[in-house]
Amino acid sequence: MNDNGCSKDKTAENKSQVWQGKSLITVVEVAEHLHIDKSFVYRLVYLKELPVIKIRPGRSAWRFRPEDVEEFLKCRKKMTEREISP
Repeated sequence: MNDNGCSKDKTAENKSQVWQGKSLITVVEVAEHLHIDKSFVYRLVYLKELPVIKIRPGRSAWRFRPEDVEEFLKCRKKMTEREISP
């Protein structure tokens, strides 16, 4: 379970068709998929909401597992549903 109370769904390990079988994706690809600025992707990592793999020191070598991005989206959806439910 992470800081926002979402637990990782172990059954959701299959990659989305969006990533076309890639095992790791870049900050730019995450930002484009989420329709956010890449600076916000860095913020999500800093806040420990989105796991990152650091290939070498510096931001230019950050990679993400597609399943972590998809899990982040599922978690955010659940949080939103709880917030808007009466």
